[in-house]
Amino acid sequence: MPILSSRHVPVIVIGTPYCARIHPGFAAYLTVSDHESMTHRITQFASHIAVQYVLDSLYSSYFAKDYARCSEFLERSFPYTRLPGLK
Repeated sequence: MPILSSRHVPVIVIGTPYCARIHPGFAAYLTVSDHESMTHRITQFASHIAVQYVLDSLYSSYFAKDYARCSEFLERSFPYTRLPGLK
């Protein structure tokens, strides 16, 4: 963290509201619920989905900032993901 701070790199914390309270001073906080009973399997699945949603939202926001450049990068990086016959 000191290296990122010295280079003025904004840090985004993904965690519970409690985490945000005990670690103040970051650029942004993306919180997921901490009001769950971890003894139930469905709750663990819901927590996983919540974190996945936060990460997907963060990625899509970053991607949308420069859609043309990011889209071109993906096309160059993943040539084998295209369906045959489609351009």
